[in-house]
Amino acid sequence: MKSPTKTPRRFGFRGDIALKFQHQVADEKRPPEFSIEQVLTFAHAGEPTIPILVGYLHSFEYLGVASEVLDGLLSPGGAYFFFCNNVDLLAKYRIPLKGVTYHVLPCDESTVWKEMLELVDVDKNDIKKLDTAGKLDHVLDARSARPSTSTSSPTRRG
Repeated sequence: MKSPTKTPRRFGFRGDIALKFQHQVADEKRPPEFSIEQVLTFAHAGEPTIPILVGYLHSFEYLGVASEVLDGLLSPGGAYFFFCNNVDLLAKYRIPLKGVTYHVLPCDESTVWKEMLELVDVDKNDIKKLDTAGKLDHVLDARSARPSTSTSSPTRRG
């Protein structure tokens, strides 16, 4: 999904964001070396930053690269969640990088969508009749409505 949502002046995105590209030879096309996968986000028309972004990183190590790629697009007051499968399955982290706080959560054998539904306590049956844009609005609005302390956890400095 890369289109307007049901909320006026809001543009939604579901997909991947490339973080590092492979070296290309001639006109050969290669997939990115690594990406933020399963991204859920939206932006408001005319606003310079993204208020919320959720995605999956294959490795916690990629968070620093993600921070570099997204530098200037995120705000200190936004909500940014990354699910990783190589972090302690019982831990949740708040990582401040470049003035932005990233919430890093474990994800093992699941999807970002399912994890977000659980995180914001939305039952999939409550949104099953909505289209993709409506579902994205509902889930991310549910997260935006929660105080940032709802993922209380140890803080690791980056």
